[in-house]
Amino acid sequence: MPSSDELFLFNDATNENTFEGEEQQLQQKANTWHMLVVDDDEQIHQITQLVLSGYKYQGQSVTLNHAFGKDEALAKLKENPQICVILLDVVMSTDDEGLECAKAIREELNNVNVRIYFANGSTKHNPRA
Repeated sequence: MPSSDELFLFNDATNENTFEGEEQQLQQKANTWHMLVVDDDEQIHQITQLVLSGYKYQGQSVTLNHAFGKDEALAKLKENPQICVILLDVVMSTDDEGLECAKAIREELNNVNVRIYFANGSTKHNPRA
């Protein structure tokens, strides 16, 4: 038997309790790739949005979700299980916040399905290097 979510997604359009706008939003949400951009730099979010706007993969558009740190990223993943790809900055408020975030995704959230792509645009000088 389908879950209540499945019943709602495929609910008959003649049902008086269903709003046409809600049906459209659900259909659009189902036909999109959900990605999460995790970076503490607002410009990275803006350029990613610019680059991926209008992009389609396998006939589906891309919907970007945004987080500016580890805690916000974990919250976004909990509220949107459809996120399938994460673009994750390694260096945010600490030198390894991105790595800690990835570890929490795998170990605390037990999410082994989401693809995580690391980025490091840091221009900080590292005296140890």
